[in-house]
Formats: sequence, structure tokens, C-alpha cells
Amino acid sequence: MPTKVHQLAKELKISTAALKKHLNDMGIVVKNHMSPIDEKTEKNIRAKFNAEFAAVKQRQHDRNTY
Repeated sequence: MPTKVHQLAKELKISTAALKKHLNDMGIVVKNHMSPIDEKTEKNIRAKFNAEFAAVKQRQHDRNTY
């Protein structure tokens, strides 16, 4: 079952506007926060944000160790 934009944004702890912008940048048309996202797109978005979150955590850790 497709995930809604607002559900995925909530799980990723980002705004729906930010998620819609990323989806539009990927060429996926999203009309509103209730639009469904297919599983392939959801996996791509999760992978992208998980990589970004990991990089941010690493930078914070590196900064705190000095």
C-alpha cells in the first residue's frame, strides 16, 4: 500500500513542504500532503535522508570530540 507524503515526512521528522520539494526535484509530481508515494520512491527517499542524517551525526560527533 502506498505511503502518504505526510506520513513519510512525519517518520523522517521533516516538514511536508521539504519532502514535497525533494520529490519535485526528483521529477515526481506531488499535488498535496495526502498524495501517495510508491514503494520504490519511498525507498529512494529513505535512503537519501538516512545518508544525510548519518553525515550530520558524524559531523556533530567529530565537532564534539575536539
